Amino acid sequence: MGGSLVTALRTGGSGWNAWLFLDQGFSHAAAFRTELTLVLVAMAFAVAGLLLRHHRWGGCLMLPAFGYLLAEACLIAKMGGVGHAEWAPAAHAMRYATPFALALLAMKEPFGEAQVTMLLRVSLAMVFLTHGAEALLHFPRFIDLIIGSAENLVGWRVTEAQAKSMLTAIGAVDVVAAVLVLARPTPALLWWMAAWGLITALSRMTCLGLDAYREVLLRATHFLVPLALVLYRRKG
Repeated sequence: MGGSLVTALRTGGSGWNAWLFLDQGFSHAAAFRTELTLVLVAMAFAVAGLLLRHHRWGGCLMLPAFGYLLAEACLIAKMGGVGHAEWAPAAHAMRYATPFALALLAMKEPFGEAQVTMLLRVSLAMVFLTHGAEALLHFPRFIDLIIGSAENLVGWRVTEAQAKSMLTAIGAVDVVAAVLVLARPTPALLWWMAAWGLITALSRMTCLGLDAYREVLLRATHFLVPLALVLYRRKG
C-alpha cells in the first residue's frame, strides 16, 4: 500500500485516478481527494489488521487493502493507456493476493498455511508468467529499462537489438520459473525469484533515477513474497 499512497500523493499514474477523472467526471482535485481517502482508509485497516493478526477477526481488516489493490489492477485494464494494460490483473497479482493471503492466515480455519502458501505461489507464477510474456514480446518499456540501466550503471551502450535478445532470454527464464514455482518451489528457485524481483524493481531507479522509488515500492511484493515463502519452507 505504500506505493499506492505515494502514487496518490503524486496525483498521477493510477487506475483509480484515471477512472475517477475520465469515466466518472470528477475534477482533478476531487479525483485526488477521493483516491487519497480510499488509500488512507485501506492502509489504516491493513495496519490495524497486522497489529491484530493474532485475532481471527483481525484478518478481515486486511480485506479493504485487497479490494483496493484488486480494483486498481482492474481499472488499469479498463482504462488502458499503457502497454499490455489488459494484463494488469495478472501482472499485479502479488500486490492484491498478499493482503488476501494475510487475511486467510489470520482467519486460520477453514484455511491453513498450505492454502495460503499455494495462493502466494499461484500469484507469484502469474506475475512471472505475465512479465515473461511481455519480455518475449519485447515490451518497449523493458527495452528502455535495459538500455538506460546499462548506460547509467556501467556506461555500456546496449543497442535495441541486443536488448531484445536479452529480453528473449529473460522472458524464457521467467516462464520456466513460473511453471517451476507451481510444480516444485525449491529454496534455490525462491531465492532466485526474490533476487530477480528485487533487481527488476530497482531497475526503475537505475534507469529513471532516484525519483522512481515509487515504482520500487509498488513492486515490493515481487521480492518479499518469494522471500517469505523461503522462510516458511525453512520453518517447516
